[in-house]
Amino acid sequence: MYGPPQMRVVGTMRMLLFRPDQLGIVARPVDADMVDPIELGELIEAHGTEIYGAIDGPMFSACGDAFNAQCAKPDYGMLDTRRAISMDGRKPDDGITISTFRTPFGGRAVATRGFSPALGATVAVQLYPSLVWNGEVQDVSDHDGPNTRAALAIMQDGRLALIISQTMLMSEFADALVSVGAVYAGYTDGGSSTAMVEMTGTHRGDRPVAVWLVVERHNIWSTKKKVVAGLTAAAVIGGLVYAYQTTPEFRRGIDRTLKKLGG
Repeated sequence: MYGPPQMRVVGTMRMLLFRPDQLGIVARPVDADMVDPIELGELIEAHGTEIYGAIDGPMFSACGDAFNAQCAKPDYGMLDTRRAISMDGRKPDDGITISTFRTPFGGRAVATRGFSPALGATVAVQLYPSLVWNGEVQDVSDHDGPNTRAALAIMQDGRLALIISQTMLMSEFADALVSVGAVYAGYTDGGSSTAMVEMTGTHRGDRPVAVWLVVERHNIWSTKKKVVAGLTAAAVIGGLVYAYQTTPEFRRGIDRTLKKLGG
């Protein structure tokens, strides 16, 4: 059982931990491979009541000036069945995909190579480069260099985490993710794209980005109550039918009651 979203600060990193079934994607596709970039203020205005927090999504190519782009092409694939978002990206063999499934008790998450959403996933996002795989730091030497960092990770307890850090090498960031319990992790975007927003405050972010990874506010408790209520009703009805069929005294009592009700 997972608790509510939790913000943690570890060294120079901020981590927002949450249930797998709360992962969502916010994007504005304009065709099969292009989106309308979204500024942080726009995200908060349009979706602030729907989310606990958000982080900048995977890397993209902006049309023109990155700080004033009117369009962008996401480099990596994404899927969100709730928001009707499905884009294949341009580099299907790269990185890692984190897919999530909804269950009555908080969902679950799995990781696969390249852009390969798991069968039945409700949300899937491709991340590059892969930073952590099965608890092991991956080779990110081609991407080293000091910069602000951002990632999505599957943690040891099954929760997901949106994570940003202040300036560090990519290899240092991957090491830090393992040290805080990441089992699988992939990079979203860094540098001037790095942004995290909580409903209690905003942490950096000064340019529009193509995609936002968000922590949805939808409540699993209503789903759980419906499931439990349905199972309870089915059990009660099943028990009454069984008693009527197998217990003569019970059957005669029910028959007498029905006869009286029928006049």
